[in-house]
Amino acid sequence: MMNQALEYVPAPTWTADDDGSVDWVNSRFTACFGQADAVPAQWTQAVHPADTSVAEAAWRQAVASGEPLQVTVRLLVSGGLYRWFRCSARCHVQDGRRRWVGLHIDIDQIRRETELRQASLERMQLERERLRAMFAELPVAVTVYRGREHRIELMNRASIDLLEGRNLEGRTLSEAFPEVVEQGLVAMLDRVLETGETVQQREFPIRFDRSGNGHLELGCFDFSLQLLRDADGTPAGVLSCAVDVTAQVRSRSDLERLAAERAAVLEQLNVGIITTDEQGRIDFVNQRAYELHGVARLDVSPEDYAAAYALLREDDTPYPSEQLPLARAVMHDEHVIDARWKIRRPDGSVITVQGNARPIFDESGTKLGAVLTVHEPHDDLRA
Repeated sequence: MMNQALEYVPAPTWTADDDGSVDWVNSRFTACFGQADAVPAQWTQAVHPADTSVAEAAWRQAVASGEPLQVTVRLLVSGGLYRWFRCSARCHVQDGRRRWVGLHIDIDQIRRETELRQASLERMQLERERLRAMFAELPVAVTVYRGREHRIELMNRASIDLLEGRNLEGRTLSEAFPEVVEQGLVAMLDRVLETGETVQQREFPIRFDRSGNGHLELGCFDFSLQLLRDADGTPAGVLSCAVDVTAQVRSRSDLERLAAERAAVLEQLNVGIITTDEQGRIDFVNQRAYELHGVARLDVSPEDYAAAYALLREDDTPYPSEQLPLARAVMHDEHVIDARWKIRRPDGSVITVQGNARPIFDESGTKLGAVLTVHEPHDDLRA
């Protein structure tokens, strides 16, 4: 009666004694493993050699304890191939004799899909570690964002240092820095994923919580965003390479402010001021110097001073540029005091002027340029 009922079980089913000797199988069993005369004397004989010890140990444990058998092994099926099965069996007492009813569930496809997923995960992890090793010591902040939600998959050392030691891998950009959503960064990442376009920014200003204490500070970054693709070409994420240029931007801003302050002060003087860079090229002419010369030409080299500003000796002969006070100061580090020369202005008038020139050095002794002060001899030089 029991065998008749087991015939309708929709899986390979068998019965056996305590020694594992198979004495009955259903039609599903013969369809899967072969004709009845090909059925092994013991169910473990169909197990893959690599799995035999596992199957036999599980069977001995079940027989000894009377507890159900549960083991996953490969079994030889029709056609000479091995497939993965979950094998289970329960003990029943019939006519005072113990008998086992076994069932084989084919899990080969599930098992192989699991193995493929695991292999894929292992390859991804290997690739992640390879990328981490590749980017680890780069002097730029490298971050890999994965998927449409821009989840931070990888940060190199420079990127972590940028955030004062915080590693935010596993969090989305919006979770890590909600304040940047409205500042355009998330939209840039979206654009890269959608179009494949590389985005580059110079001195991009962004307010963000650098240390995670809730305090937003302004940073400026040079960065590029590039599309990352999976092996099949599907857009997978975005690679960000960034350099923090906040200090440089602030320094330049400070220099520009100082230059503006210097220009404002020098414009108020009653004496003409002309300055040069370390190469002697004129980089500043104040209002009074412009009034004296009638021109204010910048980026003029020492060899062109005389021609650019129509400078003459006191005897009205051309003044050799290399002998001019400003040229001597910048080219030979001379301090020239109370020199006199003439200027022929664009309107044709000629005036005599007097001036001093000297080189300019910083605290370390590096020459920064030179400065010329010029005035008409009768000028009241009081500010």
